[in-house]
Amino acid sequence: MNKELTTVPTQWLVDSYDMADGSEPIVGYNSDYSPVINPISGYNEQDPYKNRDPRFYQTILHHGMTWPKVNNKPAKVDITTPNNWGSGYFLVKFLDDRIDHRTGGQTSMNFIMMRYAEVLLNYAEAVNEASDTQAARTKAVEQLNRIRKRAGIINPINASDYTQSTLRERIRKERRVELCFEEHRFFDIRRWKIANDVMNKPAIGIAIENGNFTRKVLDNRNYNERMNLAPLPNNEVNNSPLIFQNPGY
Repeated sequence: MNKELTTVPTQWLVDSYDMADGSEPIVGYNSDYSPVINPISGYNEQDPYKNRDPRFYQTILHHGMTWPKVNNKPAKVDITTPNNWGSGYFLVKFLDDRIDHRTGGQTSMNFIMMRYAEVLLNYAEAVNEASDTQAARTKAVEQLNRIRKRAGIINPINASDYTQSTLRERIRKERRVELCFEEHRFFDIRRWKIANDVMNKPAIGIAIENGNFTRKVLDNRNYNERMNLAPLPNNEVNNSPLIFQNPGY
């Protein structure tokens, strides 16, 4: 979510992270977007950041988390006014925690165009889509477990627990978590043709008051299916009778 030109994680992304043991904390949503909690996961809505996927802590700065260094002293993050920052969360992926907030300047580090994890995710998705067989699912799950093991998740997932359809959702969830804020999600939900469903849900954040955690609607979004494609420049369309504008523009 981009709130007032600030990139911040939403509660939807936070919910996508599994527990540290690999179990899913949330298995669905009610009509009011309140979560359906997996009772055997140990997830607690009033202590929602405990024992989560290690990648969560490397990506999202949340209530009560300590940022290693601000003015050479540990800094506590206590977010009680989420509207000031969009969602109640900050993005820390890509940040160097050795640098305090007074340090500025440029870096010679290049943006990574493709990581090995993306190669494995692409392979897992392709294998699962190509064949509705247990052998294909086993091969796809092997790739997911390689990524999850590197991330520090304790337990592997088992191919026998999935159908082609449910594994498709697991692969997409894994891709969302592993590659978040690396310029993939925008394109992924369009090529999967789920953008209309994803983007017409309200943006949800977290409000924290007197130690209580409450989910809060930040923005009621309106997504039109035509937005799956970008408009072609009018000059290009007008210059050639063989070029047609994308639908809806």
